[in-house]
Amino acid sequence: MKPTKPFLTLKSLLPLSLCFIIPLLAQEKEEPVDVDLLEFEVWQRESGYWFGEYTFLNGSGTSDYKATDDTTGGQYDYRKYYGFINLQVKGNQLKQRNIFLRPALDLETKDLDENGTVSINELDAFGFSSPYDYAINLDTKIATPLESNGDATELAPFNYTEATEKTFTADQSASDDSGNLSGSYFGFPTSTTIIGDDTVLYRVGDRPIFQNQLTTLPGNGTRVRTAQGFSFVGSLPSYGSYYRETKFEDDVDERGVVTKTAKEKFLEKLAQYRELYNVPEANQTPEVETFFTTGLEPDEDEQGGAEDEETASEAPEEEAQDAEPVDVDLLEFEVWQRERGYWFGEYTFLNGSGTSDYKATDDTTGGQYDYRKYYGFINLQVKGNQLKQRNIFLRPALDLETKDLDENGTVSINELDAFGFSSPYDYAINLDTKIATPLESNGDATELAPFNYTEATEKTFTADQSASDDSGNLSGSYFGFPTSTTIIGDDTVLYRVGDRPIFQNQLTTLPGNGTRVRTAQGFSFVGSLPSYGSYYRETKFEDDVDERGVVTKTAKEKFLEKLAQYRELYNVPEANQTPEVETFFTTGLEPDETGWDPVTLLSYAFNGNGDHRPSATADGSDLMIRMTLVNDPDLIIEHHSSSDLENWSVLTEGDDYSVVSDVVHDDGTHTLVLRVSGEGASFFYRASIAISQ
Repeated sequence: MKPTKPFLTLKSLLPLSLCFIIPLLAQEKEEPVDVDLLEFEVWQRESGYWFGEYTFLNGSGTSDYKATDDTTGGQYDYRKYYGFINLQVKGNQLKQRNIFLRPALDLETKDLDENGTVSINELDAFGFSSPYDYAINLDTKIATPLESNGDATELAPFNYTEATEKTFTADQSASDDSGNLSGSYFGFPTSTTIIGDDTVLYRVGDRPIFQNQLTTLPGNGTRVRTAQGFSFVGSLPSYGSYYRETKFEDDVDERGVVTKTAKEKFLEKLAQYRELYNVPEANQTPEVETFFTTGLEPDEDEQGGAEDEETASEAPEEEAQDAEPVDVDLLEFEVWQRERGYWFGEYTFLNGSGTSDYKATDDTTGGQYDYRKYYGFINLQVKGNQLKQRNIFLRPALDLETKDLDENGTVSINELDAFGFSSPYDYAINLDTKIATPLESNGDATELAPFNYTEATEKTFTADQSASDDSGNLSGSYFGFPTSTTIIGDDTVLYRVGDRPIFQNQLTTLPGNGTRVRTAQGFSFVGSLPSYGSYYRETKFEDDVDERGVVTKTAKEKFLEKLAQYRELYNVPEANQTPEVETFFTTGLEPDETGWDPVTLLSYAFNGNGDHRPSATADGSDLMIRMTLVNDPDLIIEHHSSSDLENWSVLTEGDDYSVVSDVVHDDGTHTLVLRVSGEGASFFYRASIAISQ
C-alpha cells in the first residue's frame, strides 16, 4: 500500500523538527511558595490519621511472593495488607509518615498436593508470582526457599507465620499559589497536582516517568489511591496498587468534649493489628509515636479553630453546566496522538475488598468469569474535536475444577475466597458435562440457570467525547452521567464520571513507547464508598512496514487477527461473540486507509533519514536544491516558488529550473540536485510530495 496524500509542503518540516527540541529544555527548580495549603479543600480532607487496606500487583496483575533476607519485604501477602498513615499539612508544608503492615501468607493452604513443598505453580494458581519453591516444616513453621532443581537457595529460611512492617516518609512543599506541591523521592523529582476539591495527582520522575498515582477524596472520610509504576529502563508497566483508606476522627461526647483523639484510636488500631497478624517485636517499627510525629500536628486549640473555619466556609454547590463542544484539533496535543489507534490489553478488576468477583448471572456477558486476568480490544480514534472509542472485553472462563480443593464436586464460597475470588454462591460442577449449578448456602439450587464453566464471553463498551475547551480537554456523557477528561502534559489523562458525587476516577499514563497503563477507581452511588479498582496494561498495534517503507500489514488487520486468535484460545462460543466486529469497531473517525499521514509520507520519501530532506544554497541569483529520495517511480515531486509566501507557482523543468545531477545509489535512493533560476529577484522555494497509485 502506498500513500495517496495530497501534496505536502516543506513548510511542515519546521514544526516536526521543533518537537524534538522542546522536550530537551531544562526545567528550572521551583522554590517553595508562601501559601496556606489548608485554604484548599482537598488538603483539609487529606490532613489526618488514616488506616487502609491495600492490594499491590506486579506488571502481570498478580502479587509477588519473593523471599529476601530483608525482613521488611518479600515473603508476605501483598494481595491484602494494611497501612497506617499520619499526613499533616501546615502553611506551605505537607509531611506524611507511613507504616505498612504486611501479613504473612498462609503457605500451608497453598500446598495443594500436600508434599511439604509449595511450588511456583501452586502459588501461581492462587494469584502469586514467585521465583522459588518453598519447603515448609509444619512443626517449626519454617520455610526454606528452593531453586527449581530442589536445592536450597542462599537465602535464609524464615518463619512463614510472622508478619512485618515497612516505613515510608514523604515531605513536600507548595510549588505555586494554586495548592500544588513539589519534592524529592530518592533523588527523583516529585510533583503533586490538585484537581478540584477531591482529586490529587502525585508523580515521581518527569521524563521518563517512574510513578503516577491518583488519589480521590469524596469528602466522606474515605480516600482511594491507585498507583502505576514504570520500569527504569523502557518505561514499561511494573506495578499497580489499589488502596482503600478511612480517616480516624475524634470521639466527642454530647457536650462536644473530645473523649478519645483520632491519634489515640490510630495507635490503638496499630497495636491491635500487630497482635492480630503476629508481628514479632524485631519486625516492629520502634517508638511509633516518635516516628509518626511530623512536627506539623495542630494543637487542640488550632484544631478546633480549623473545624469552625471549615464549617463557616461551606457554601451551596453550584449546578454543573454542560460544556459546548469547542472547535479545536485534538491531534495538536501529543497525548491524543499517543492515545489514537488500535490497542490490546491485559486487565485486572478488583472489588472494593481487593478481590475479584465471581458471581453467576443469567446475563451471558458478565458474572461468572475470570476478572483477575481478562483482555481488552480497543479502537480509539481522534479527529478534529471528537474522540470515539469502541471496546470489546474478552472475559475468560474461570477454571472451577482446580478450585475444588476437597474434590467433593462443589466449589464453595470459602474455596473461591482462598484463591482471591468473592462469590455469593457455591457451585456444583459436573466434570463430564462441564456444567456448573449455582447453589444457595443451604445447598439448594438457585433460580439462576446452570452454565458451561469452560466458555468465555465478550462485553462491549462505547464512549464518545468532544473537546470542551481549547486546551485539549473533553466532556461527554456515560449512561446519563456527565464525563470530563483532563489532559496533564504529554503523557497523562484523567477521566471522570460524575461531578458531585463522583462515580469513577480513571488515570491513564502514556509514556510514549506504544504502551499505556490505566487505573480506575469506582465509588458507590450511595455514600461514595470504594466499590472497585482496575489495573489495565495495554499495547498499541503498529503497521508492519518493509525495508522500503511500504505497509505490508496494517495495525487494524493485526488487531482483528489477535481478537480471532483469542476467541479461539479462550473458547468464546459464537453465541457469546460480538457480531460483525469490523462494523462495531468503526468509529467514523478513522484516517483514510488509502494514505499515510504526513510524517509517514516524509519518512518514506526520504528513506527514513532526516539528512536526506531538501537543503538549499545560493549560487549567484540562483538557488541550488539538493535532496535524496527513495527510488520509486510513483513518487511525485513538485517544485514551487513565491515572492510573498501566499501566491505560489509550479516550476517547470527547462524554463524555471534545470536538473544538475541525479545520482543513483546502491541503497535504493538517488540524490537529485536542481538549479532554480532566480532571474535577479528574491523568491521563496518549497517542494511538495505525493505518491500515485
